[in-house]
Amino acid sequence: MRVPATTKLGVRWPRRITGDFLGLDPKCLALTIDDGPTSHTEEIVMALGTFGVRVTFFVIGELANRTPALVERMLDSGHAVGIHGWTHTRFPQLSDELLLEELRRTRRVVPTDVAMVRPPYGDLDERTLAILQSEGLEVVGWSVYAEDWSADRPRSVLAAEIANDMEAGDIVLLHDRAGAAEIVNALLPAAAARGLAWTQLKPER
Repeated sequence: MRVPATTKLGVRWPRRITGDFLGLDPKCLALTIDDGPTSHTEEIVMALGTFGVRVTFFVIGELANRTPALVERMLDSGHAVGIHGWTHTRFPQLSDELLLEELRRTRRVVPTDVAMVRPPYGDLDERTLAILQSEGLEVVGWSVYAEDWSADRPRSVLAAEIANDMEAGDIVLLHDRAGAAEIVNALLPAAAARGLAWTQLKPER
């Protein structure tokens, strides 16, 4: 599915947050994976390794803090790691102080320089966007996703939906949960069959 022009809170995103990301080669696709690390991370990393594709994992700080070895596994496999909040709370619901705490705590548990952030649920407003920018973080949205948070929907169907929607220049969103590796194993060959190449997001700075 393609993302709407507004978030669930009705906040209109800056255009580059919904789909445009200046570090993305417009001839390629980028794959991003949210909400980890989890018990499914290792399987996802192994599936990606089979195809030699590197992605960006947007991690939840409190989960990364509990399982640092999985964060190391992401990084050792050549994947990038970005911030997805400490508690997965919508950023506009946090005070300035709490938002800064979430960002900085997550940065401290990721053993590399973190330059990208994906707000939970994609929700932003002018205040929170200004805070992210003041912290030197580049905001990454997405342009294509499937309802992979639903346990009732077959992974093969979800992979087919994404494959049907994606095109060069898209940022594809998956979640670190059961069945994600199955989607990866179907999605990456589908892109290759259409002549689409995957690339890793790289921040401007």
